[in-house]
Amino acid sequence: MEPEVKSEQKPEQKPENQGFNISEWAIRRPVSTVMLIVCLLVLGFMSYTNLPVELFPDVSFPIVSISTTYPGASAREMETLVSKPLEDAVSALNGIEHITSTSSNGISTVLIQFQLEKNIKDASNEVNEKVALVRKKLPQDADEPIIARVDPNAAPVLFYAMTGRQSLSEITDFARDELKSRLQKISGVAEVSILGGQEREVQILLEPALLSQYRLTPAQVSARLQQENLDFPSGQIDTGRSVIIMRTVNSYKTAAQVGQTPIAIQGGKVLTLNDLGTVRDGFKDLTTRTWWNGKPSVVLSIQKQSGTNTVEMAHRLEAEVEKIREELPSGMKIDLSFDTAKFIEESKDGAMEELIVGSLLAVVVIFLFLRTVRGTIIAAIAIPTSVISTYTFMAMLGFSLNFMSLMGLSLVVGILVDDAVVDLENIFRHIEMGEDPFRAAIRATNEIGLAVVATTFSIVAVFAPVGFMGGMIGRFFRQFGLTVSCAVLVSLLVARTLTPTLAAYFLKPMPAKHVDEHEAAVEGIGGVYQEMLRWALNHRFWTLGIATLTFIVAIPIAGLLPTGFAPKNDRDEFSIGVDMPSGSSLNQTTALLQEIARRVKTEPLVKSLLITSGSSRGSTDSGSVAVTLKSKKDGRRESAAQVQTRLQKLTENIPGAIISYRETQGVDDGTGNTYDMNLSLQGDNLEDLQSVADKLVARLHQMPVVKVSKTSTGTPRQEIYLKVDRRRAMELGITPAVLASTIRAASLGDMVTQMRLDNTNVDIRVRLKDLERYAYERLRSLPVQSSTGAQIPLAALADIQFEIGPTNINRYDRERQVMVYANATPGASLSEIIGPVTEELKKMKLPPGVNYKFQGQAERMKDSFKNMGQAMILAVIFIYLILASQFEHFLHPLTIMVALPLSFAGAFMGLFLANQELGLMTLIGIVMLLGLVVKNSILLVDYSITLIKEGLPRNNALLVAGPVRLRPILMTTIAMIAGMLPVAMKLTAGSETRAPMAVAVIGGLITSTLLTLLVVPVVFTLMDDFVRFLGKFTGFHVNHEHPLKEAEEGALEALQAAEALPENLT
Repeated sequence: MEPEVKSEQKPEQKPENQGFNISEWAIRRPVSTVMLIVCLLVLGFMSYTNLPVELFPDVSFPIVSISTTYPGASAREMETLVSKPLEDAVSALNGIEHITSTSSNGISTVLIQFQLEKNIKDASNEVNEKVALVRKKLPQDADEPIIARVDPNAAPVLFYAMTGRQSLSEITDFARDELKSRLQKISGVAEVSILGGQEREVQILLEPALLSQYRLTPAQVSARLQQENLDFPSGQIDTGRSVIIMRTVNSYKTAAQVGQTPIAIQGGKVLTLNDLGTVRDGFKDLTTRTWWNGKPSVVLSIQKQSGTNTVEMAHRLEAEVEKIREELPSGMKIDLSFDTAKFIEESKDGAMEELIVGSLLAVVVIFLFLRTVRGTIIAAIAIPTSVISTYTFMAMLGFSLNFMSLMGLSLVVGILVDDAVVDLENIFRHIEMGEDPFRAAIRATNEIGLAVVATTFSIVAVFAPVGFMGGMIGRFFRQFGLTVSCAVLVSLLVARTLTPTLAAYFLKPMPAKHVDEHEAAVEGIGGVYQEMLRWALNHRFWTLGIATLTFIVAIPIAGLLPTGFAPKNDRDEFSIGVDMPSGSSLNQTTALLQEIARRVKTEPLVKSLLITSGSSRGSTDSGSVAVTLKSKKDGRRESAAQVQTRLQKLTENIPGAIISYRETQGVDDGTGNTYDMNLSLQGDNLEDLQSVADKLVARLHQMPVVKVSKTSTGTPRQEIYLKVDRRRAMELGITPAVLASTIRAASLGDMVTQMRLDNTNVDIRVRLKDLERYAYERLRSLPVQSSTGAQIPLAALADIQFEIGPTNINRYDRERQVMVYANATPGASLSEIIGPVTEELKKMKLPPGVNYKFQGQAERMKDSFKNMGQAMILAVIFIYLILASQFEHFLHPLTIMVALPLSFAGAFMGLFLANQELGLMTLIGIVMLLGLVVKNSILLVDYSITLIKEGLPRNNALLVAGPVRLRPILMTTIAMIAGMLPVAMKLTAGSETRAPMAVAVIGGLITSTLLTLLVVPVVFTLMDDFVRFLGKFTGFHVNHEHPLKEAEEGALEALQAAEALPENLT
């Protein structure tokens, strides 16, 4: 419906150079304006339904791993024979940031971390090429190196535990044959692994005495099995009418057939395997065992594909598992034992809840100031409109609904309504002056346009640099910074189009009674402020002194704040890790884990326990207890940290292991390390490094803020060293390779071939009998066949000695490294550990060649402080550039930006009072303040300049502009504070990480607003005096106090405002 312009209204007069006014265009074309906003809303709704839901942004790190196994090799041998050659081969590649390696018994893992700009596919291909070139230099018996891309987002996200009356092997078979392939077909599932199950294996247990009697070796038996167990094509017969394919079938079908395998011995006799030992259809040696709530179990570990919507995948999995439950054999159960998607969904719902509650609080604040339902609704519409429209841009940028993007939206609720409130408040002020809503909307938005645009772009100037920060932190905060930037720009569009349009057509002329009541409501505070401002203008240096003193007092407060990387979330799940002495058996590890579980179960808030003893990589000296607490919805009042503190007291006196409590999933940089403190000691001498590390660990044990500390080398383990008599072996025609393979086959056993049993591939392993293969004396008499066929005892060929060797050898950038790890107690900060450790290192006389460096969280914290510092500098520069361009003045931006340091004082005081640490999230909050606090200064300075241009003296203009702009300043500031209160109160899942940011912003807004209202006008006058002073000597002069040349209505408004001032005002 076209607006009706009354005949008595004068047409709007525009200066010739004003150009296009989007607000006036929108007001005069209401249908087009509404359709534009509706279009954005429709696109936003559609985009929202398609946005994936994740815990963190899907960040890709160019890290490539090389994993190599060499059964039987010690850590030192793995370092020398495998890790170092691989490091040397890949070190020549371009774009490498760091190379790290871990060499342990039989396993080498090399991680190549490339610069973030490196394409992961190119990096992987280049590593493949280098490894292919060096493969011949690796031991022949070593397995083929496995090259893989490291994806932190591809970690297991769900675990299902299977229990039942059936045997563990039957449950394992059902999980492997029926469930694994079925679950892997579900969209988004990358891999399903089975933990804790018993795998079938045909074992040939050879009797050493019989081998010696018949002059046979395990290697010869293995070779015979490989020759016998074959199916191969044997050609074809052409009958003239058809071609018949021939195949020779000689593969094993049963374990009994394996036992009948013929073995030729000297003298032309033929024996069978049964004559040399026992053939057993049994199970592989267990390296992992699991218990679900005290019952032996088989665990299915679900790993998602990179980029998959975790929550949707979890829902699809649960729907499929629900069908499977109906088909399970009688007595068998499958339970969800761990669910990352649950916290992701709770965190998303929590952020949405904070957004909604914050929006409602902001709307309530607006209503309390405007005292009209229509006006409040018009302002409130800006929030959902801006948020929903932002989803469109998030989808276009490939973002997801994750912790970072939702944190941005929940924190900017007050900002989204800010532009609309400023426009609407100015429209109300014009209506209160007697104008009709249509005319008031056009004039008010035109009058305030510069301030609104400058405010919005100042906020964008702050968040855009955050979105483009470098390093790992920049990757995580990209979605945060750009989401906020998009939301703020959309809110500007809404404020400049929809808000004035709705105001023009839905607001009513204000009755005189309402005006009187409203003026009475604000007159008191406005009058007090005007008197305070008059005093400040008359005592300028006292005012600046008080503001400076406030800032100075805040500096030592900042020094008192503990520092850390990021707060930990209060999750329902955490894990208790156990590191046993190196070489501990699976039974020993299991016994200790079960004792921990027994004590943990006495805690009433514990809901379930999942024990994992050993690891899938073959290590039997480590394990964990995954603890799930009752949720807050189920009545848990205490935090997970408080529960952990109680449990730690229950388990701290369990001897024989290092017990650590840790989050189940934290921010990972791709290396898999989530300890609080990671100290790297580097040098060539491993003994020197270990000595320094042990001293530091002893010091850490004395610190009350440390709950666990250990080194990366683990406890030394006993090793048997065979020093071969090369001359003697050469005389007998025995090569070192034959000797090593014979020993390995006799001890570990050789997996020589496979057979098909019950539609499953089953390994066939040859080894000595269980009681013999670990016996030292039997090892000495182990027969090794010479070139003549004679059986030579091993003791005649090698000196067998016991030695102590390291469990793990770590290297960093091709230099040996020992890591010292530590976790802080709940409530303690990272700085409380790093500070004393640094002091201890300074006191210690480090051996020559030993250097140290903090890695992990400390390194990330250092990088984040550096990146945030750069972002702050860029933000300040951009803010100045924008304001200088908007005001066409070099000094006015400096006047406006005086509010920046004043906000820091409030931020530090707020953090101190709320007992929050100074970390990454608080730095983001301080960066946010840079854009928020200039808003009030812009409103004040912009209107003051307008009044000066319209003829008022400088001080008169400031005394008029201050009370006039007081209401929008208070409205927007209190609305922003109200919008962030739900975040600061930490009431929802995941809010523990978001809260420090909100606390910093709230504290900064309070002090900066109170001080800005007085300090900015004072600085404005000082800058003006400075310009006048310069003008006397340079001729440079900027004159605002020129004659009236604006429209008649504008001059009249200024004069009307001036009439309220005392005649003797100076």
